Amino acid sequence: MAYGYNYGGYPNGGYYAPPMPDQLAQLRNNQYNQNMMQQPNMQMNNAMTNQMPNMQMNQPAMNTAPSNGILWVSNEREASEYPLAINSAVALWDSNSPVIYLKQSDASGKPSMKIYDLVERDTSAQVAVKSSAAQNVDYVTRREFEALQARFDALMMANVKEPAPRTKKTAAKQEDDE
Repeated sequence: MAYGYNYGGYPNGGYYAPPMPDQLAQLRNNQYNQNMMQQPNMQMNNAMTNQMPNMQMNQPAMNTAPSNGILWVSNEREASEYPLAINSAVALWDSNSPVIYLKQSDASGKPSMKIYDLVERDTSAQVAVKSSAAQNVDYVTRREFEALQARFDALMMANVKEPAPRTKKTAAKQEDDE
């Protein structure tokens, strides 16, 4: 039977992998897998609670993918223990204080972490700085500008009426031109 034959020893009948499912198919598969994972746990929890009603079950917290792109941690220790892939970086937001932990890893996988404090920017202080900077600028009044323009025009007229003084070089040049 040709259908069950494994070509070249590769699984799924060939060398190439099946095509990647689109986003909708991925979301459906993830939702299906989550539902399948939760159902056996719920049945097991119900059976155990019926057998041991006075004991509390300690379940580890599951790291779920954030829906809004923000990863929350509870403190610096948890941020330093956050697993990180090689050559990657992640911003971890502290849920108990206004702190952001930027965790990075280099090509060898060595992690490093920078800690940033969130501080509110005061906009009224910035407006005061801008207004004081504007007061330090000196401007020329219209009257001063017109006086300077009159002096400039007078100097230009004086240079046009009087030719430049002759020097030995200019005299030699004029004689060569003639």
